[in-house]
Amino acid sequence: MSAFGGWTLWRACVFYLNFTVDIGAFSIRRLFGKRPAQAPKPLAGSLRTENPTERNMDKRLFIKLFLSFIAATIIGTLSHEFGHYIVAKYQGYDASINYRATFASSPDPNNPIVPNSSIAMTLGGPIQTMLTGTIGLILLFFYRKNFYQAAKLSLGQWLIIFLSLFWLRQTANFCTWLGGYFLNGNFSSHGDEIRIANYFDFPTWTVISITAIIGAFVLAIITFKFIPSRQRTTFLTAGLFGGIAGFYFWLIQFGKYIMP
Repeated sequence: MSAFGGWTLWRACVFYLNFTVDIGAFSIRRLFGKRPAQAPKPLAGSLRTENPTERNMDKRLFIKLFLSFIAATIIGTLSHEFGHYIVAKYQGYDASINYRATFASSPDPNNPIVPNSSIAMTLGGPIQTMLTGTIGLILLFFYRKNFYQAAKLSLGQWLIIFLSLFWLRQTANFCTWLGGYFLNGNFSSHGDEIRIANYFDFPTWTVISITAIIGAFVLAIITFKFIPSRQRTTFLTAGLFGGIAGFYFWLIQFGKYIMP
């Protein structure tokens, strides 16, 4: 990878995320209004004034979230592959999972895997990922009053946040797909979303782009509607670095040795 190619990929992904998050934030304000203000707590008989350092980085929270994003990357990858796996097993095929992929074969040499069965297995992964994220998003809105009243999120609330963030796989995949174009001069023909689009004769970019935009919109909802303002900077920074670290540690460096 050249320095120019890497820098171009970085700028493209940052521009895409900034653009979609900005659009999402604008839409949230228009649709839902501002996050309800938290009641100020008087201190020593006087009115509480906002501490200008409240929105600065929380180092302890950063470490916890950084490690959590690494774990979420690994769990999200394996649960996505389990979506492929369970569809393959349901259809009666032999299937196995490694650190980043699912393999399926027919136990009967005279009855090979047909296209309809293959596309069902392909759909199993993204559906599992997006369904999990959607369940998390539903829980966020179901318990929204508890989130609005929280100055800092509890462990249970963070678990719901991370459940919702399963949608971010779609956005990350789009950045990887877009990066392949800047680095290699052509778009990859691999990936679940590309295969799904090709099978249904959609334009190649449709499924991966639309689901990526939804994923970015979900991120905007989570960030500006459910994350307390004093924790947003820490959350976004830990998410960026933790997600990259999780991708590198599991998909590039160590996953192939742990689950070959």
